[in-house]
Amino acid sequence: MSEAARAHRVKLGEVEGVPSARGGVFAHTRAAVAQKVGLGHLGAQLMRVPPGNKAWPFHAHLANDEMYVILEGNGEMRLGPERFAVEAGDLIGCPAGGAETAHQLLNTGAVDLVYLCLSSMHQPEVMVYPDSAKTVTLVGRAALGPGETGFRHASRLGETVDYWEGEA
Repeated sequence: MSEAARAHRVKLGEVEGVPSARGGVFAHTRAAVAQKVGLGHLGAQLMRVPPGNKAWPFHAHLANDEMYVILEGNGEMRLGPERFAVEAGDLIGCPAGGAETAHQLLNTGAVDLVYLCLSSMHQPEVMVYPDSAKTVTLVGRAALGPGETGFRHASRLGETVDYWEGEA
């Protein structure tokens, strides 16, 4: 295999992820695998979530679709108003939209829940968080991990500033 071909191939079992934990219920190890194979317009993250944890809060993307490919373990998908069991081999589509397409995975099993999260990468991205009444706006690689740059702004729904405030 040529060097060029090697630059576009990785073995999932050899991918090193970055661990993150917050608040006792959110924990995961995340590896940005699309970047590792030279892709810039498709998001792909390999996620590993320990038993009893969630990777992210319940959220919806206004600009981007996501698809989850469950590789190992069992969990519960919260998708809009519904909840359903997921297991290895399942594909789950989370289309762009509002609270009706908000989503979250919880590891309900006894072993790590491992999945690929695939995403379109439209910019800017706005996400809504129905449980906490927040919005987050992202531009560039301003996601949630260390070393990622760009613009990120979080605010509560209903807390607004007049467009003309402070302007001369």
